[in-house]
Amino acid sequence: MISVSTKIITDSTGFENCGNYYYYSASSGQPPRLYQQILSRAKKSIDIWDPYFTVEAAKIFDEITQSNININILTKLKIVNKYDTQAKEEIDKFADEIKNILRRNGITPNLSIYCYIVKKFEKDWHDRYLIIDEIDAYLVGTSINEQISAVKDFGIHQISNPSERDFIIQKMKACKESCNHRGYNPIGYHRH
Repeated sequence: MISVSTKIITDSTGFENCGNYYYYSASSGQPPRLYQQILSRAKKSIDIWDPYFTVEAAKIFDEITQSNININILTKLKIVNKYDTQAKEEIDKFADEIKNILRRNGITPNLSIYCYIVKKFEKDWHDRYLIIDEIDAYLVGTSINEQISAVKDFGIHQISNPSERDFIIQKMKACKESCNHRGYNPIGYHRH
């Protein structure tokens, strides 16, 4: 058996870490808090690439206190048929809740949500990424929905290799651009 040296993070995130990998055990009795703490460190920008969310997930933005921060979220709209408006309404609710949370913290949000339109039986992406200030990149093992109160174990891996980090950032930018190039307009919230 291989012995791995881990340490429990003492700042009440609920995670253990080994190098650049952070592991959360749902049986720890603590809510996962690392994602929120990473968000709170942002000075200029937060980029989230996550295909899944619920309106309740907006709570992850509660610890942000930095003014003039750009928040970009790349997610998907799963359209069942051409008359489906529920997915778009959910994204509107999600954006409104984020804005309300940030305003309670005295921040006027600069929020953009870019949406892929995924039709029934079409393939989409699975992995989730978090990029802070275009410097720190993370591969996140579960959706932002689970970052409030997780019911299963997951990990967050900080991508420290500069070429790997830059690769992820470029892929995210290309995906955001393809939303526009395919005629899938981003749902943008640029209110100041």
